Amino acid sequence: MLSFFAKQVIKKYHPTIIAVFSRGCEFDPSPAIVGVLSKKFLVARRVSPIKTGKEAIGAILNSAPEENFISKFFGALSLLAGKKIDYPEIIVFRVSDPAVLLKIKNLEKIFKVDFLVILPGAIGHEAEAATKIKRFLSPNAALILKSSDKNSFNLFKKEKYKILTYSSPNADIFAGDIFLQSNGGIKGIKRFSISFKVFHKGSMLPVRISRSVNEKEVCGVLIAALLGTETGINLVEIAGSFSDYQPTRGIMNVIEGIKRSVIIDNSANYDFKSALRALDSFSKLKNGRKIAVIGDILGLGEKCEKYHLEIAGKIFETRPDLVFCAGARANFVYEELKRLNFDRSRLFEFESANEVEAALQPKIREDDLILVSGSKEAGLEKIVSQIMANPPLAE
Repeated sequence: MLSFFAKQVIKKYHPTIIAVFSRGCEFDPSPAIVGVLSKKFLVARRVSPIKTGKEAIGAILNSAPEENFISKFFGALSLLAGKKIDYPEIIVFRVSDPAVLLKIKNLEKIFKVDFLVILPGAIGHEAEAATKIKRFLSPNAALILKSSDKNSFNLFKKEKYKILTYSSPNADIFAGDIFLQSNGGIKGIKRFSISFKVFHKGSMLPVRISRSVNEKEVCGVLIAALLGTETGINLVEIAGSFSDYQPTRGIMNVIEGIKRSVIIDNSANYDFKSALRALDSFSKLKNGRKIAVIGDILGLGEKCEKYHLEIAGKIFETRPDLVFCAGARANFVYEELKRLNFDRSRLFEFESANEVEAALQPKIREDDLILVSGSKEAGLEKIVSQIMANPPLAE
């Protein structure tokens, strides 16, 4: 019943549908996309990724995820009766695992995607995956791909769809002069930022993202700016939309810590390469002491030990002042640092994230820079909430 209503709503309002396939990626471009497009359009976005066909239909019906069937039913009737005048002109939804939607029968008969953003690694290498994805695309759909994503190019290059690219200098849009800035500890926490220039068709747009040191966020800005230009928004308006940009939570975003310290929250890290990049960016920041809290990186299979040893090597190279290792896999990091003769007085080991806070808090000083990095499943967000100056209210 709701799927029928969703199909009728699409016919009545003709919204532009933007889908973001983002499985296993270090940033979510959808907040930046909404920020840019809201300058000109009424935009709806689901904050959490859509995991089922019912959630996709709910997004079309402009209903909240917690609404029950009766509420969605009458909301759909109201939309079809024309009583609601605030139906979005653009709907943005993110899909963390495209396979979920691809398995849902006849979903493509309800809506078609006008802009499809495929982040690197979000779809498999099989031609079958691309064939299924094509079912969801409108005849004039545009695909937005990273210029180095050869896999996605190979799957779609023979199709008639418009392909727009970002990242490299020969792409439709790219960034240059990327600079990580930190200055003044907690007194200048807003100065922790990424500054860069966006280049598009001979024009240049300066951008600054506050409270983040995640260089991957640059790609989110490029994607959003590209969608903005494709929908008729000028670069001046696009530039203004990033003034209050909210970086991806848990991925190298900057938080005020206890004792006037600064936390770099990387507690939702994706893989070991992300961990290496985090440590590299951490080492570039100019502040007082540096404390690294390292948790388990999951999903590494038989190479688990090898990759954790690489993380240990990066820590030894970048030389933080204190290192806390939390978890069974992080034990590989701890043991390797000992083997490398890292100063034992600055190295601490714990069986889990739950044990870290009691030892960490007394050692924190004003203007300390604290990196908390590990897979989301490792539970390091608990450490972040315990050492935040303004922790969230318990649910």
